[in-house]
Amino acid sequence: MRWTSPTAILLATLGLVTTHLTACGGDSGTLPDAPRATPTPEATPYTPSGEQGSDPVRALIMQARSTFATLPGYKTELDFYQKYGNQTASGIYDVQGKPPRRIRIDIRQGTGQGTKLYWDGGPKVHVRPDGLLGAITVDLDLKDDRVVSIRGYAINQTDLGNLLDLLADPRGKVLNAAHVTGAYWIRISGPQLLKGCQDMTVAINDRTLLPDRMEMTDGRETVFRIVLKNAKITPDVSLDI
Repeated sequence: MRWTSPTAILLATLGLVTTHLTACGGDSGTLPDAPRATPTPEATPYTPSGEQGSDPVRALIMQARSTFATLPGYKTELDFYQKYGNQTASGIYDVQGKPPRRIRIDIRQGTGQGTKLYWDGGPKVHVRPDGLLGAITVDLDLKDDRVVSIRGYAINQTDLGNLLDLLADPRGKVLNAAHVTGAYWIRISGPQLLKGCQDMTVAINDRTLLPDRMEMTDGRETVFRIVLKNAKITPDVSLDI
């Protein structure tokens, strides 16, 4: 059955996740080298001091998290990339959601193309396969091999809500931050990140205060990335699959 293809049917979806609500990033169907996200030379650097209990970077992170949590709904095209050992996976999803954790995913390109998924924040993912089996909706456990990524990440780990929670986790250490044209770039490290990852870089749109791009490295190269394109804030979303 086509929908039973192992791993990466879902891969790093935010909730919209986030992230990766993203505005920057090229053709995700070809991401051969997955270069590390680094602010351009035009960046205005900021080194957080933490003095007097006031840190504008932390304040920005909390505002981005709060902004996402209060959205009436959103639609976005989500490009993803993951790498595990010598294996890579990439794809394009059409995503609709309502914070904090309700998400509909239509797989447009990649493993499971044509499949539709819905997650309501609970322990199951509702899956409607493409093709002849499309009349049947199957409920799968979040940890089912058919709906986890090649790195073993489940949707409740890679949805936008959770990724923003990782960014805001007080255990995280801000390594650097900069304002590049159109976005604030923040890089953090910490034990709260996804398994196997050492640092996380997020681009927060300076108009919407929503994430445009989120990626993590294992200390050597990018192993997880989501980019959101054509993101639209709207209550008019359809979560039915």
